[in-house]
Amino acid sequence: MRIIKVIPSIILIIGIVLLPKMSMSNQDRICLSSEPGYSAYFGFSVAINERYLAVGDFNANRVSIYTRDNSDQWTKSRYISPPTNSVPHRVGRGFGRNLQLDDDILLIGASTRQSTKDVANLEEFQFVDESSATFVGQYLAKLSSEAEIQTLDFSIDTTPEFVKFTILLEGEVKQITLPDNGEEEFGYSTAHHQNLFLVGSPNKDTGGGAWLFELDKPEKKPLKLSLPNTYLGTKVAVSEEFIAVGFDGDYLDIDYDTNLLKKTLIRSINSGVISVIDEVGILSLSKNILAVMRPELPYDSKPPLLKVFRLDSDTTPNLIICREQKDLIDARVQNGFLVTVEGSYSSGINVCLESLDQ
Repeated sequence: MRIIKVIPSIILIIGIVLLPKMSMSNQDRICLSSEPGYSAYFGFSVAINERYLAVGDFNANRVSIYTRDNSDQWTKSRYISPPTNSVPHRVGRGFGRNLQLDDDILLIGASTRQSTKDVANLEEFQFVDESSATFVGQYLAKLSSEAEIQTLDFSIDTTPEFVKFTILLEGEVKQITLPDNGEEEFGYSTAHHQNLFLVGSPNKDTGGGAWLFELDKPEKKPLKLSLPNTYLGTKVAVSEEFIAVGFDGDYLDIDYDTNLLKKTLIRSINSGVISVIDEVGILSLSKNILAVMRPELPYDSKPPLLKVFRLDSDTTPNLIICREQKDLIDARVQNGFLVTVEGSYSSGINVCLESLDQ
């Protein structure tokens, strides 16, 4: 039987609050500055492990690669650009929107839209209507090699009642096709860890939620995660220990007169115990560390807010860091690091790294 706990809200103290027993030290904080040629979207996508850091900048049409040496110093080792004569290369933007990193293998997503009248070869674009043409592509790079990146020729699945996803799993790119269970927004958000694949499916009327699939057990029925009268599924995260399903904080995504609650559901994979917290925002997990970042919203004067929790085995969230920071653009935990993107286009953008003590 599942046990569900509702965790009361934690009072926010304005400014940057470092709570007792904090597991991340600013002494270990390293910031990497944007360089000439970057755009306001430097850091739009980030992937990191113990050896490599990849920072996407789709408006500058490139991915910056940083390498960590034996002294724990990060240095920029190369740029990766789209292949010559590819659609992103000709258009001049769109490369580096989404990044997945496994060991030294980097999967790079590209997406760009043009006016239909400006496109010479419409057959290269997957989605075309009278006004616009949209290109979606995937590329593979081996970071330990200077070999040219590989263009992946994967089709876009338009089969009714099924959705196709591209993921990097154990160093190999795989496409998986899953039934949408009759849900219109199935695939709105996704996250995966090893063979666990979590698919968000929000619903503006009923609230929605997420589905957890075990890719190595295709015959096993997926686990549905939802809460009564609660809007869930616009953001999801998964690690080897926990699942998190929530709402990204953007109330423009839903009707103003909705009565749906906005919360984050946390579930232990092993025990099935569930906790519910009031915090909403961008979700990420690294083992038992959960980050929730409320972005700056166009209708709200509040600055971005980052909360980082250490989850006990019974899903009790212990707040270990709380930052209300005006220049915070993005924040995520991944593979033992807290990665924050800070600054502005006028002042410069930094990607900052802090090691997690897990």
